[in-house]
Amino acid sequence: MKKVNLKENLISFVFIAFMLVFTILFIVLPKGTFSESEKRYLAEFPKFSKEALLDGSYTEGIEKYLADQAPFRSMFVGINSYYSYLTGNNGSNGVYLGKDGYLIEKPVDDFERLQTNALRVAGFAKNLNIPVAFALAPSKGYVYSDKLPLNHLEYNDERNYAAVSEAVSGSLDFVDLSKTLLANKGENGLYYRTDHHWTSYGAYLAYVEICGTLGIEPTAETQFEKSLVEGFYGTSYSSSGYWYTDSDVIEVWKNKNLTSVTVEIDDGRGAEAYDTMFFDEQFASSDKYNGFLNGNHSVVKIKNATAQGGRLLVVKDSFAHCLVPFLAEHYSEIVMVDLRYYRRALTDLITENEIDRVLFMYSIDNFTESTDIVLR
Repeated sequence: MKKVNLKENLISFVFIAFMLVFTILFIVLPKGTFSESEKRYLAEFPKFSKEALLDGSYTEGIEKYLADQAPFRSMFVGINSYYSYLTGNNGSNGVYLGKDGYLIEKPVDDFERLQTNALRVAGFAKNLNIPVAFALAPSKGYVYSDKLPLNHLEYNDERNYAAVSEAVSGSLDFVDLSKTLLANKGENGLYYRTDHHWTSYGAYLAYVEICGTLGIEPTAETQFEKSLVEGFYGTSYSSSGYWYTDSDVIEVWKNKNLTSVTVEIDDGRGAEAYDTMFFDEQFASSDKYNGFLNGNHSVVKIKNATAQGGRLLVVKDSFAHCLVPFLAEHYSEIVMVDLRYYRRALTDLITENEIDRVLFMYSIDNFTESTDIVLR
């Protein structure tokens, strides 16, 4: 009988041993339901049905389950991200690892959709008999171009701003926030390092610029009490796998003049009322940015009994969540609508709530790729 040469078969033995241990761990270790680092729910084992088997969704579900429930999955995701970075393939899951710990999303480039969405907003505004303003937050990579890695795709914010400005000209007041943020880029961070959103300071600068268009006097920075929420890891961190990036600090600005604000949140199951725009339980959670106005909802109404202003409709993405609290001092009611979840006609909402002004507030990346800008 031929003897087995352990040296020649060492790699095979190691591989078999690894797979055996990995399989045992997969069986005995508890299965997770939520990934704190990735901020998402993990796949569950799919339910079997003949239809699911025939259309392939059952086997696809098993693959997702095995991938999500693999032992030490988070560690392997991080190893893969840093390996790609060290071998010159920067851009893990669409996120660059930049200088000074900045995680920056790759640019979104769908120029045709951007133009289509801009023309839809312009057409909607033209048919209203109330003033409309449109503010766009620039991309993080455009503002912090000095933090980008050496090799990166081009950020076309200048071209995109010019196209939107031309498309909406004569229909509404367009607010170009890129110049304001670029001019004030300094020691105070305008965007989080680990998240795609702007910071409270960045949102405040945008608020001041928007006030000029809305014809209101912005509240001075000295009128805000600031508190810190530490340990924030944003969506850029969650999707990238760059786990060795330091956390951010959220600065929460609360207006000293606001004493009687109520918030109503309605996702179609009846409105729930709150006495704050800032939700401490969310700031204590893994997704701390949801502390601003409790995250994404179909309709949010902010009422200020002492305000002298009228009623403002804000059609928005999540960049508005830390900006709108700055505007709450100026309006008796602000109605926020997220078109990803809202399906009724905006014109009916405007009539029902006696809206006298509209503000569209989006980041340029979200606006460029949105398929939900359906306005009627």
